[in-house]
Amino acid sequence: MKAPLCKKNQKEDKKSSGLIRFWNILGPGLVTGASDDDPSGIATYSQAGAAYGLMTLWTAFITFPLMASIQEMCARIGLVTSQGLAGTLKTNYSKPVLYLMLLFSFPAIVMNIGADIAGMGAVGNLLFPSIHATYFSIGFTFNVNYFITISQNCINSEISLSSSFSISDSSVFIQTALGCGIESYHYPDSKV
Repeated sequence: MKAPLCKKNQKEDKKSSGLIRFWNILGPGLVTGASDDDPSGIATYSQAGAAYGLMTLWTAFITFPLMASIQEMCARIGLVTSQGLAGTLKTNYSKPVLYLMLLFSFPAIVMNIGADIAGMGAVGNLLFPSIHATYFSIGFTFNVNYFITISQNCINSEISLSSSFSISDSSVFIQTALGCGIESYHYPDSKV
């Protein structure tokens, strides 16, 4: 009776290791590529498309290579250093350079987060027109803060998610790359 259970567990291990291998091969590219399509970006694309149609499509030939190179640099910095942009600047540059970058990055990040929350509120208002977008924005803000607090508590107390995977011994650490607006992954076995 125990032999089939062992085989079943081995099959599940092979499936999970295959899935992990798939995500390792895919690497940070999926998150890096998707990070630029946030709610404020999608709202901007929608408004520009509604107002101008295909007239501004030619700009994609200029902006896409620039965006892709910035995303690639940020992902590589995160992979190599296992730190965000601010941590890398702190390690490799003087304090004035760090503070100057933080001075420019902080308002941009806060404004981007505000635009994302406002965009989510606007979509909530489109789905439920009787509720004003401000209420959705406030609700999204509280939900995001709640989930950030929960995730920080999980990381700090090293709560196991399952018997085979825990946050403390995971091979994937997600860090926000300050100033780049992307998440970077650290794979201990990978070399960039």
